[in-house]
Amino acid sequence: MNKYLHLILILISILYLLSGCNKTPSVQPSGKSVKIGIIAPLSGDHLYKGKEGLKGINYVLENTPLLQNGDKIEIVIKDDNNNPSLSAKALEELVSKHNVSAILTLSGSNAVLGLANNADTFKTPIISLLATHPGITRGNNYVSQLGFNDHFQGLASALFVHDELLFDRVAIFKNSKNVYSTSLANTFKQKFESVRGQVIHYGEFIDNPTKLNKKLIELRNKKVQLIYLPINAKEVIEIITALDELNWRPKIMGSDGLLSNILTKYHEDIHKLDGMISTDFYSSDIPLTEFGVKTKQNYESSQGNLTSYSMMGVEGMTLLRNAINHCVASITTKCIHEQINSGIAFNGFIGKINLNPDGVAQRALLVNEIDNGQLKYIVQIY
Repeated sequence: MNKYLHLILILISILYLLSGCNKTPSVQPSGKSVKIGIIAPLSGDHLYKGKEGLKGINYVLENTPLLQNGDKIEIVIKDDNNNPSLSAKALEELVSKHNVSAILTLSGSNAVLGLANNADTFKTPIISLLATHPGITRGNNYVSQLGFNDHFQGLASALFVHDELLFDRVAIFKNSKNVYSTSLANTFKQKFESVRGQVIHYGEFIDNPTKLNKKLIELRNKKVQLIYLPINAKEVIEIITALDELNWRPKIMGSDGLLSNILTKYHEDIHKLDGMISTDFYSSDIPLTEFGVKTKQNYESSQGNLTSYSMMGVEGMTLLRNAINHCVASITTKCIHEQINSGIAFNGFIGKINLNPDGVAQRALLVNEIDNGQLKYIVQIY
């Protein structure tokens, strides 16, 4: 019996060793913390964007609360209502009052352009997760852009319409009060015309129903094949409703984040968008990386549906954690800034993301079709 007992004890010991050989020693808390600022629209018309992005950020912190050295990441959140003046105030408070080491922002292009103007003054790295205007990384050394910018988005959209859909007659409605809308509209127009496409109409969104109806009849008579709409969700719904009343449905193309906004504010009208195409960071059915598969499963089991905004929150916080973890000797604002500006390569949800030293990210742009309230993947463009 003693012989058998001895063998059993040996086997148990071997199994115990084998079960632990692949485990990484757990990180021990250091008792210290690193403060990260979050500037996001958590009120007003862009509330959903901020809330969803923040859910992604919190998901990362809940699952990996400690850095490699045992320090805890502590976030300080400021609501800017997507207002440039409130964004600027939030930046000053986060740096001067709370002494944050870096900032993530979920605000739009207008607000982030305001941050960019003051970034060098406060010398704190800012990573913009959702703003796509190319100007936010220009003329400063401290703002980086995790998403693709409007120049790339506008070019890719125009070429897809011309070369893949084989359309050569389009109309464009824009909103000149919004730099995001204007930037996309201008780039699309210039590129589409450069490949000998015809822009039949290029003008402001028309908020008068009678005048809008008249303009759409004119475009139908001129045989417009596609209408490009880099405008907000409410305006897109109004145009599609007017088209339905005319019983005319040319192809419609929107821009990033459109479906997420419509699902939030105009869910009862989502059926009107079926067949519409749109650019975005994410699609519900695109093949994911190993990181993407694992993270999506874990996220949706605890947080609910993964959206474009929550995905960008996850990627942004993960990228920033990686940069901070490379500050081995000492975690300082200067070190984090140097790490971000060194050129970071990161494997995101759908592929590799390169954050270049100039602050511009190289990442895939997706063209999707909206089908029953879901973004269905068509093509990926680099």
